[in-house]
Amino acid sequence: MARKRRIRLVRKRRLVVFRALLAIIVVSLSLFYFIQSPFWAVEAVTVRGNSFIPAGELRELAGIPLGINIFKVDFYQAEQHLLLHPLVKEVQLMRKLPREIQIVVSERTPKAVIPFNDGFYQIDGEQHVLRSVPTVSDSSLPLITGLEVGDLSPGQRLSSELLGEALALVDKLPPALRELVAEIDLSQQDTIFLHTVDGVKVNFGDSNRIDEKAALMEEILQTTLINRADLEYVDLSFAGAPVIKYAN
Repeated sequence: MARKRRIRLVRKRRLVVFRALLAIIVVSLSLFYFIQSPFWAVEAVTVRGNSFIPAGELRELAGIPLGINIFKVDFYQAEQHLLLHPLVKEVQLMRKLPREIQIVVSERTPKAVIPFNDGFYQIDGEQHVLRSVPTVSDSSLPLITGLEVGDLSPGQRLSSELLGEALALVDKLPPALRELVAEIDLSQQDTIFLHTVDGVKVNFGDSNRIDEKAALMEEILQTTLINRADLEYVDLSFAGAPVIKYAN
């Protein structure tokens, strides 16, 4: 009697296990076919974070076709293609279920322009060449001169310690003062010369004491403007009182 009861119990357990496995298989197959269904076909590829690069250009570069299953999109390949663009600094792709892929980019922004044989290069704060332009059309970007630059392609990076100091200077200058700087001259070793939009030449020295020298320069320029004085030259390259020269 006890033996028959054990046999029935074993059979019952096997039946429960079989039914559970069957249910798992059915659910798994249903889930598999549901995931493969047209319900998950990509209907839109949207772009966020772009200011300079057209969204259509980024979508084309990513190469994500509409209609593809959202779970079959190769994020790694699309991100690598997008990072080939010289203006793209970082990129992230996200699935917005059920049918949208979102591209989020962080762009390299131009910080200055430098001349070369046939025009000018726009460069970012890390010395990457972003694009070449025939003229200095963006007056908000300072012109950095005094460097020997050959033909470069967008995405290539310059390697100049003095250029790095000049770009750091651009970042640290107060916005109001930055707008007054038309040119940063690096033609003399270890010395940065600034030329203002009004033609004032400023010997800024090296990149030490930037905050102190920038404050002095801003004060001198404002005082000159108030007094309507014809300022010509300022030397801030050494500690102590600056040297100021007015036009005769």
